[in-house]
Amino acid sequence: MSILMSLFLLPVSAQASTAPLRNEAWLAFQQLSALAGEWQGQNAHGGIVRVSYKLIANGHTLVESWDMGGGRTSMTVYHRNGDALLATHYCPHGNQPRLKLAPAATPGQIAFEFLDATNLGSPSNEHADSLRFDLKAKDRFVRIETYRAGET
Repeated sequence: MSILMSLFLLPVSAQASTAPLRNEAWLAFQQLSALAGEWQGQNAHGGIVRVSYKLIANGHTLVESWDMGGGRTSMTVYHRNGDALLATHYCPHGNQPRLKLAPAATPGQIAFEFLDATNLGSPSNEHADSLRFDLKAKDRFVRIETYRAGET
C-alpha cells in the first residue's frame, strides 16, 4: 500500500494569516473565556449551584460544568465554527440542544438561540431554547436559560 501526500506550499511572506477572524463570535468567545475558573451562586429556589469554566483544545473550546447538588449536573461546550459561535448543552433531560450566537442586542450581553438538537425526539419535547449571559459586572455574571416546556 502506498500513500501519496501532496502539499501546496507558498512562500512564507505569502501565507495566509492564521490569526482568528475577529468578528462578533470571536469577541463573544473571548468574553466567555474570561469566565475560566470556579463560580458559586444560588438558583431561583435558593439552592447552591457550582459552575466551572475551563478552556481546552489549546484555548479553542470552553467547557462549562454545572453541579446543582443531588447528583444533578450538566455541561455546555462553546466553540467557534467559522464565523459562528455554537453552544452544545448536555442537558439532564437527556437531549443535547445546539444553540447559536444571536446578534448582539445589548452591550454586555451574549445571547444564544436554538439551532437544533440531538436525542430530542420531537421539537415539542422539553429542551433548552435560549441562553443569555449578562457580563456587565467584573466580579459576577448572570446566566439565564429558557426552556421550551414539553407537551403533555
